Amino acid sequence: MLFKRCILFILLIIIISLSPAVSKTTEEKNQPDASTFVNKDVTFKTNLHFSGKYCDECHEKIPGKDKNMHLKFSGDFTWLCRCHGYTPATYIHPVDIEPSKEKKARIPKDFPLKNGKIVCTTCHDIYKQCQENPEYAQAGEWNRRFYRLQMLFLRGDIKKRTDICFKCHEEQKYQKLNPHMQRNEKGEIIPEICLYCHVAKPDEKTADYEDVKLIGDLKMICQRCHGDMIRHPGGIDHYRVPSTKMYIRMQMLEDKFETVLPLDEEGKLTCITCHNPHEKGVIPKGRRGAKGASESYRHRLPKILCQACHGKLEDLY
Repeated sequence: MLFKRCILFILLIIIISLSPAVSKTTEEKNQPDASTFVNKDVTFKTNLHFSGKYCDECHEKIPGKDKNMHLKFSGDFTWLCRCHGYTPATYIHPVDIEPSKEKKARIPKDFPLKNGKIVCTTCHDIYKQCQENPEYAQAGEWNRRFYRLQMLFLRGDIKKRTDICFKCHEEQKYQKLNPHMQRNEKGEIIPEICLYCHVAKPDEKTADYEDVKLIGDLKMICQRCHGDMIRHPGGIDHYRVPSTKMYIRMQMLEDKFETVLPLDEEGKLTCITCHNPHEKGVIPKGRRGAKGASESYRHRLPKILCQACHGKLEDLY
């Protein structure tokens, strides 16, 4: 029995070795590979920009004053920009598409279309990087970050990367939800906003922190928008259970300043220990949970926040 299995295995190996190689799919054939590079020292990891040495990687010959770019690959930017690994599923914006009449009306005149379609050069002024830039070449790694926008060759007056998006798209349609704006124009609480953090809208008139049910870990709820805040003064060291001495001090502070300094479910300091996440007016005036809602950074102990716990206690009285 074992002998027969060995024979079958050997026959299978022979059949596979003699089988013709599987041909590439049409999609694979249409993807650029390293063979398209002219210079022997160039790979997909080579930075072709700001050197002025690799014109022949994209141009048949140096462009002249006739505005003919003499682009290779029939001007197909999927191939010209092959180092960036463009695929429709991975790039930040689709190309080779014709925008709607509404979008076309918003596209600035200095953002050129090609045959009525959006291409890489619609947003990127690639000529900016064709010339040698000694200042960039001599800059250290930190200063090179300063040139990031220049490296992206973005058109127009750009202060941050997303500025270019709103040259064509309406910014107000892409605003982030601010879960701290919890009242409408009439001053009424918007229950749907409460559910961004709460399992159910608490009764703002009677509920205490112990009555509130959150949708998950409180720290992670805040970090969804604010990130890990590593450089924040309240960084990692503050996400801890306070000592008995500190806990007693916090209770004294709550009584003196008629506020609350809540801990999370594990008894640890957390974001809302120091910051009131609610908009002014959500928690009725007079309740301790209302303190800090109108202060800068929503500090529950404005102007003395750090000193309240780390300074001399007698200085607070």
